[in-house]
Amino acid sequence: MVEKCIHQPQQKADVGSPAHSSPVPPVGPTRSAIDIAQALDNLGGDRELFLEVVASFVEMIPQQMKDLREAAIQADLDRLRAITHSLKGSASNICAEQVRGLARQMEERCGDQGVEGVRALLPELEVEVERFQAEASILGKQA
Repeated sequence: MVEKCIHQPQQKADVGSPAHSSPVPPVGPTRSAIDIAQALDNLGGDRELFLEVVASFVEMIPQQMKDLREAAIQADLDRLRAITHSLKGSASNICAEQVRGLARQMEERCGDQGVEGVRALLPELEVEVERFQAEASILGKQA
């Protein structure tokens, strides 16, 4: 599943197909926080499963972000690495590419730039997480 999100170009959702009964929520000028078409493809077109996976991520992400901020304040590189790795995997499962990409960069920075490198990306990650949550909220209302 993760491989498909990472290595395939993003596609626009085909809103006319039965698997895509609702349009992709407009977030940002040109990109969506979630590549819905790819995520649905990864899940065999099962929209209900997709919405469940998104809802699960929505439930866990506030605690992950809280833990990430705390680990950054405490300069705990091992914890930062574990949290960013987990966040990267969760975001990959639903093709939340901006969140995934930032989590990957933060995980890499744990090894080569240390805590300051991770802290530098935290504001951008928070913005992308908010975009994701807003889009997920719209998806949840359309379910």
